[in-house]
Amino acid sequence: MTMTEEVIVVTTNEVPGKEIVGTSGMIEARCGRFVRSEEGSAKENLIKKAREMGANAIVGYSYAKRWARGTAVSVK
Repeated sequence: MTMTEEVIVVTTNEVPGKEIVGTSGMIEARCGRFVRSEEGSAKENLIKKAREMGANAIVGYSYAKRWARGTAVSVK
């Protein structure tokens, strides 16, 4: 996966129209300090972690109290 590839983020346990072919694991990320959008910052940090794990999607995404959570997966 290259850094330019999009990471799909969904709140559901499936990605519509895609098949989950691998699970990298649960991930969580906190928002950065002094940011305009706490959720946006946390989500971007979560996406970065998913990419580092070789995933191209995050399922079960949630955000609460400055933390984003989800499961990093590979879909095709």
